[in-house]
Amino acid sequence: MKPQFREPDFINVQVTVLPVREGHGTEGKHKHYKVTCTPREITVIYTNTVINYQIIPETPLDIVFHGMKKKHPSHILQLSHPSISIDRKMMTFSDLCSVPEQIHITLEFRDRDGSEIEYDHAMNFDFDPQVGNEPEIGH
Repeated sequence: MKPQFREPDFINVQVTVLPVREGHGTEGKHKHYKVTCTPREITVIYTNTVINYQIIPETPLDIVFHGMKKKHPSHILQLSHPSISIDRKMMTFSDLCSVPEQIHITLEFRDRDGSEIEYDHAMNFDFDPQVGNEPEIGH
């Protein structure tokens, strides 16, 4: 019997990044930001699920994705390298979802009004959502 082909699932996460007063959010260059993801956490159950993070309106136009970091508790590669859209408002990657685990990712943003930007530079700021892998047996 041939294995059944299954279209990959797609999860879209809407991201809002808003400037806030000091002490009320993630720190950037002389600014603070509140990052909200909807949904806040996601659970992946199917192999090769596509996950898309999308910066949505209300977020100032000069806030864009810069990249992401990921920590796999099992040390088994689950998430692909991200692809960032040309306007840098979407970041997409796939999740192999082969072992049950909580994967911690850090979304990295950049404020476009800076000149030279480095990872440790204060203008980069990040946010830590989670991706839960709970693979279904036999799928």
